[in-house]
Amino acid sequence: MKKRLIALLLAVVLVAALLPAAYAAEASFPFTDVPSGSWSRAGVAYAWENGLMKGTGGTTFSPKTLLTRGMFITTLYRMAGSPAVTDKTSFPDVAADSYYADAAAWGKAQKIVSGSSDGLFHPEDIIQRQQFAVMLCNYAKLKGWDTASTTGMTYYDDAGSVAEYAAPAVCWTLAKGYLNGTSASTLSPTAGTTREQAAVILARVPQSAAAKTDVSVQVLATSDMHGWFEPWDFSTDTASTRGSLTYLATLIRQHQKQNANTVL
Repeated sequence: MKKRLIALLLAVVLVAALLPAAYAAEASFPFTDVPSGSWSRAGVAYAWENGLMKGTGGTTFSPKTLLTRGMFITTLYRMAGSPAVTDKTSFPDVAADSYYADAAAWGKAQKIVSGSSDGLFHPEDIIQRQQFAVMLCNYAKLKGWDTASTTGMTYYDDAGSVAEYAAPAVCWTLAKGYLNGTSASTLSPTAGTTREQAAVILARVPQSAAAKTDVSVQVLATSDMHGWFEPWDFSTDTASTRGSLTYLATLIRQHQKQNANTVL
């Protein structure tokens, strides 16, 4: 009886140790307007946990609010690690004390944004989906990622409405799966992007150069998973490590040291 009680306690400890950190983050998720189970919850949680997007209030994210150009360049700036900006001079319509001043100056210097034909940035304008694609593609170029794509847009009925300057970036984002159509036959290139849509897209984008390459995943599979938690064979009342779940967990961790993408 004592050994079975010890085994039960070890089971609880083992399960607790293997719980992902995401559970702790989920418990502290502050935005009540992005309920659990909503399609964008994981993306919003990712953007918030990684400091890419903040709430519009202490408990609100405003998921349906359309993203502005100022908001998105700020998000890309945060993705880049918020590098120091010495010269905040960027565009005539970007005030030096605005929340996006550093981001706009960084974006212009790094050729993430070039402004409109009138020389202005229009930070409060809703960012079009094609403009979103261009900024994201320019960020990828800054990171040295391969942005070449042969993916076409002809299967979308409104492909002809994509601006010529934006076509390569739209093709790239479609090929990478970052941007999807608004329906099976439409791209809606001039439509806006909501904050929750942006968060979901950002969750698909790798955050490091290493992440842009193919990832090798090792899958340890079995058709029959059973065992005991304590390294003890109760049928013979003798010590036995082989077959216990603690032993299997140790083996899995050893494999994960060699390949972090090991799953069972």
